[in-house]
Amino acid sequence: LDNIDLIYCVSTPPTQGLISSKLKRKFEKKYKRKVENIYYLEDIFPDTLVAAGLSKKGSFLWKVGRKIEKETYEQNSIIVTVSDSCVQNIVDKGVPLNKIRIVNNWIDLSHTKYVSRASNTLFDEHHLSRNSFYAVYAGNLGLAQNVDLILDVAKTLLKFGDSIQFVLFGSGGEEKRLQSRIESENIVNVRLLPLQPTNRVPEVYSLGDIGIVTCKKGFGLSAMPSKTWSIMATERPVLASFDKDSDLCKLLLDKKAGLCSDADDVEEMADCVERLFKMKDNERYEMGKNGRDYVMNYRDKTACLDSFNSIFDELLNNSK
Repeated sequence: LDNIDLIYCVSTPPTQGLISSKLKRKFEKKYKRKVENIYYLEDIFPDTLVAAGLSKKGSFLWKVGRKIEKETYEQNSIIVTVSDSCVQNIVDKGVPLNKIRIVNNWIDLSHTKYVSRASNTLFDEHHLSRNSFYAVYAGNLGLAQNVDLILDVAKTLLKFGDSIQFVLFGSGGEEKRLQSRIESENIVNVRLLPLQPTNRVPEVYSLGDIGIVTCKKGFGLSAMPSKTWSIMATERPVLASFDKDSDLCKLLLDKKAGLCSDADDVEEMADCVERLFKMKDNERYEMGKNGRDYVMNYRDKTACLDSFNSIFDELLNNSK
C-alpha cells in the first residue's frame, strides 16, 4: 500500500483498534510522516461482555480487555462514538474529551419507510392475521439481547388471547432454546420466525404496532442499538426494555416516540405493552410520527456522513 494518510477501523472485533495502531506506526516509519487513525466505537469492550454475563470485572478476560481498550484509546488519533453515555464512559477511563467526537449511527430513509398492512406480504407468508395487535422484535437472539424477557412478558399477557401477539424475527445462539421454551411452556402468543434480509426491514417493522428493543441490565449504558432508527423510520412507537438512565430511554421520552421499561423488569414491560395496546390509534400514530420526524432531522444517512467527512478533513489537514 502506498500514500496512506488515514486509517479507519471499527470496534468489532475489539482487536481492530490494536491493529490500526500497529499499522499507523508501520506506515509512519515507512513514509517518514504522520499518519492519522480513527476508531469508530459502537460497543464498548469489555463492558459489553460484563453486561452480557460473559465475564466479570477483575477476571482475566476483563483485564485483557481493559489493556486492549487502554492502548486502543491512546494510540488512535480520534475516537468516534455514538452517544453521550458512551462519551462519558470513556472519559471516565481517562480519554481526553478533545479526542472524542459523536457521530450518530444513521439510517437510509429513502429505503426504510412504513409499509401498509394491505401491502405487507409478510402477513400472508406467515399466515398472520391483519387484525391483531403485534409487538415485533427483530435481530440477534443472544444472551445480551435478553429475549427471554419478551417471552416472560408474553406469558403474562396470554389473558388477551389473539388480541396481542409477539413476533420475533431472529437467529443466533439462543434460537433453539427459545423455540423449545415457546413450545414447552405453550406461549401461544409468540411466533419465532427467520431473520429477514435487509431489504425487508421496512416490512418487518411495519408489521408491528410497536417495535421492541431489549438488553440486559447494565448493557444500555455502553450501547445504542441502531435498530431503533429502523423502527422509528417505519413510524412505529418504540418500546425499550433498557436501563432507565440510558440515552435511549431519555430520547424516547423526550421526543415522545415510545415508552421505556427498566431492563429485566417483566411487570413494567408488560404494563407498557398493555398501555400501548389500549391507546387510541391516533395516539400511537403520533408517537410513530414523532419517531419518524426525529430520524429525518438527526439520523439521516447524508447528514451523518457529512459529519464523518468533516472529521476526515480535520485529520487529513493535520497529517499534511
